[in-house]
Amino acid sequence: MSPFDEACAQFEAVLDGDVRRSIVAEAASQGDLERALLTMREGMRSHDWKLGSSPFDLSRLIQKFDRKTRQNGFHVLNDWDGVADRVNDDIIPVDVLHYLIDKRAAEPAADSTIAVLLDYYFMHLLALLTLRIWDGGDADANLDRLNTLLDRLHGAGGSGQRFAADAETLLLIATSHYELHERGYGALLERVRTLNRHHRRLIALGHAASMGSHLRFGFQATYGRDTVNMRDDNVADYPWLCYALATLMEEYVLQRQALDQGPTSDHLPLVEALFSGLSADARAFIGTPPSSLSACEG
Repeated sequence: MSPFDEACAQFEAVLDGDVRRSIVAEAASQGDLERALLTMREGMRSHDWKLGSSPFDLSRLIQKFDRKTRQNGFHVLNDWDGVADRVNDDIIPVDVLHYLIDKRAAEPAADSTIAVLLDYYFMHLLALLTLRIWDGGDADANLDRLNTLLDRLHGAGGSGQRFAADAETLLLIATSHYELHERGYGALLERVRTLNRHHRRLIALGHAASMGSHLRFGFQATYGRDTVNMRDDNVADYPWLCYALATLMEEYVLQRQALDQGPTSDHLPLVEALFSGLSADARAFIGTPPSSLSACEG
């Protein structure tokens, strides 16, 4: 069994049944929210959970995957501190845990609050796994398996909070943090190109919409409506946006040809994503391209 398969098997065991409910119940029994969250913090930090009736240890696999993913250029679990100019020590779910303690420490330990935070933690671990689907076996099958795990995360054993529609969106979440060195994005894009049409389409839909929104916000709020400045500060993003737009255009054509008719409501998600992706800087794709797209002309 590969490490990826081993991790998925462990997640299946944890996400099914009453494991998460048991963790939530034990934490909530502490009384106020601060004590409940501090009870959970060690499990989040170590990935070795001793709470609840069914202890489990994910530490070896998560540490291995996190180490390999950092070597690939991504800090999936830890955010960047722009003030201190370094990667945060704690993982993002623990940062959120500390925020909750700061704002709501004295409140009663509501099961719903604890359950959402616990699922938020597991969501980040699944996001980490999206970058490891190429480690062994068939990457498309591995991504399908993560989609099944995401469905289980959203299922009856947890909080009911829906974090993402699919594992392809988790890949976007995993790579959306600021990275001081952007070397990983190009290599990851080449790996994404090896996936099947279905997975490429879903990745393109998410990236076109998200990156279009990201650049529109930056154009107004960060770059003072200076397109050149925006392009220079988002060199890693433009090839990904180009990939997303080209993939969706190809998908649109293929759907039209298959139906042998004009646009229908089935095309609307593609059209919406295309317009969203183009809206921030259409001239980059229909005019003279910026240098960041020099390798994308074809």
